Amino acid sequence: MLCYQTFAALLRNEGREWLDDIDLIVWDEFDDFRPYYEAEVKNMSRMLPNFSRERLIALLQEGKTNSVVNFIYQIKTLVLEPGKIRLIAVSATPEFAAGYFSEYVNYILTGKLEAINDARETIYIESIVGALKDGTLAPTQHRRYWCYTKYVHEALRIEAVANAVGFKTIAIWSEDNPNHKQEYTEEKARVTKIIKDEHYVPAQYDFIVTTGVLGRGVDIFDTTIQDWVCNTTDYEEIVQSNRARFSPARRYLLKGTQGWVEFV
Repeated sequence: MLCYQTFAALLRNEGREWLDDIDLIVWDEFDDFRPYYEAEVKNMSRMLPNFSRERLIALLQEGKTNSVVNFIYQIKTLVLEPGKIRLIAVSATPEFAAGYFSEYVNYILTGKLEAINDARETIYIESIVGALKDGTLAPTQHRRYWCYTKYVHEALRIEAVANAVGFKTIAIWSEDNPNHKQEYTEEKARVTKIIKDEHYVPAQYDFIVTTGVLGRGVDIFDTTIQDWVCNTTDYEEIVQSNRARFSPARRYLLKGTQGWVEFV
C-alpha cells in the first residue's frame, strides 16, 4: 500500500520496470484526485484562454511530469491498459475497488461514464421521479429495488411518486437529521432499526429509498434485493451510492472485476 505521491515519484524516478514485480497495489481514496485535476485544467485555461479543454489536457498530460493530469494519464495508458497491475484498490470497500479505479480514470480523462453493472442491474439516471412517471421503473413481481439519492427531500419525493405508481415504498435516512424530524415516522424508525440490526429489509417493501448518510452506514445481507437505482449521473455521487456497504457474501462486484477479488 502506498500514497499517490510516492507512486508518482517512483514512476518519475525509476521508470516502469519495477511494476513488473507488482501484482497488487491497494490505493485509498483515489477519488480525491478530482479537485486537483480540475484545478490544473482551470489554471491552464486562464493562461491559455483560446485553447480547447482537450488541448489543455493534452498539454498537461505530455508536458508537465509533476502534473496530476499527467500522472493519471500515465496510470491509464502505461499501467492499466497494458495489464501490468492486476488490481488497484481505491476507495471504499475492496470489492468495488478495481472498478472504481478504472471507471474514475476513464471519467476524468474522457468525461464519459462507461456502463457499469453490479448485482443484476444498476441504473444510473438523471431523475428517478421522471423514470417512475414515464414507466421506465415500474412494479414487477419478484423484483425489489434499493434506491440511492443524496438528500432527504429527494427521497421523500421519490417515495411519494413510487407509491403513487404502485410500488410499496419506504424512504429512510439518518434519524439525527434535524430538518426532517416531522417526516421521520415510527415506521421509518422501525425499518431502519431492522436494517441496521438484522441486515434485511422487511418483505412488504419492494422499493427502498435511502440517502447518502444512512446508505454508507448499513450492511445489507438481503438476497431478495438485486437491483439498485441511483438518482444521478454525477460520478462523485455514484461513488457515494456504491459506498453503501452491501455484504461481500453477496458478491456485489462490478462486472469488470468479477474473478479479481477473493473474499477471505
